Amino acid sequence: MSKLQTAESKRLESIRAKWRTDSGDYQMIEQFLDSGRTDAGYTNSMSGKLARIFDLKGRLSIAQANNVRRVLLERVSLNTLEAPKAKRQYTRKTIG
Repeated sequence: MSKLQTAESKRLESIRAKWRTDSGDYQMIEQFLDSGRTDAGYTNSMSGKLARIFDLKGRLSIAQANNVRRVLLERVSLNTLEAPKAKRQYTRKTIG
């Protein structure tokens, strides 16, 4: 690696370290971003696009991180849905 590449990688690592301290759930977000990486590059999904941004800039914006959190919460809520309860049957009283 050249001096310029070394300096750039150190700069990105310091940006990532600060971003990780600022966001408490960085492990969950970075695990989501890992699903967007392949051996050949990045996938064409949201996770791939955000992983590319994260690799280039070293961090995600607040809005991008919130979008990842929203997607993860939707996935969790879909996995934990209960079966719908049976509808209650109402009967008429006859006065007689």
